[in-house]
Amino acid sequence: LLETSKNLLELSKSLLNAGSNANTEYVEAMLQLSKDIGTMADRIGEMADRILIMADNIDAMADKIVETQRIQNENVAMTQSNLIEAQKNFLTILNQQ
Repeated sequence: LLETSKNLLELSKSLLNAGSNANTEYVEAMLQLSKDIGTMADRIGEMADRILIMADNIDAMADKIVETQRIQNENVAMTQSNLIEAQKNFLTILNQQ
């Protein structure tokens, strides 16, 4: 146990020394990279929010288009009906003469 404890103590000392000898530029670069990734993730989130808003707007526009088409279909049907009645009336007038 004494030998194992000595080995663990030496290992701990070497780890402490390795930490103090770490390349600070490398650590700073890693921290900057992490910060940049966080900024990028925020921007992606903002873009996703904009895309969702656009999708909602497109959905609302599609609903308006469908409603307009429904109204136009009713108008076309009414116009066709009126034309048929006009033709029938015209034929009736022609047959009376």
